[in-house]
Amino acid sequence: MSATKKTDIESLVSAAQSGSGEAINALVHAMRPTVEMIAMKYIHSPLEKDDLVQEGMIGLLAALRAYQPKRGAAFRTFAGTCIENAIQTALRKFSRRKDVPTDNMAVQPSARRTIFWPQRVWRA
Repeated sequence: MSATKKTDIESLVSAAQSGSGEAINALVHAMRPTVEMIAMKYIHSPLEKDDLVQEGMIGLLAALRAYQPKRGAAFRTFAGTCIENAIQTALRKFSRRKDVPTDNMAVQPSARRTIFWPQRVWRA
């Protein structure tokens, strides 16, 4: 990346953190290819590409809120980590079985006792 692009991103971040709506829009537009590139790593997941990109954009906005330039990391590096974490969190939430209604689950009669009423083993 050229030095001008790096300084452009950093100046957009500073302006966006100050509350400039135009800077936020410009930053989202400038970082969209990065978000799409990270989302493409998960293209074989159960979520569609648009959903992955949307979750990545949420991660980008979270990175914008949490970024502290005085800590020494470049915004692109910090944002890349936040974008990846947001996508991975969305995939974990999508694939967990916690929200599946129990009447939709097929539980075998022999498995029901194992799952819900485990046998105790007493040792002397």
